[in-house]
Amino acid sequence: MSYKIVMPQLGLTMEEGSVTSWLKQPGEFVEKGEALFTVETDKVEMEVSQWAKAISDPFRSNSV
Repeated sequence: MSYKIVMPQLGLTMEEGSVTSWLKQPGEFVEKGEALFTVETDKVEMEVSQWAKAISDPFRSNSV
């Protein structure tokens, strides 16, 4: 089963952000709560955690 990865809104005024690095390789198993990627906005850079057990496939994710 695949899960859609959505970039979180990191602040009330956030309008855009960029994934600056993937912390898991494609096909690597990711546990719930593990850091999956890093997001950078104009104010902050933050690691985003996985919310469910899954296999990483960053090439299938969507930008917001």
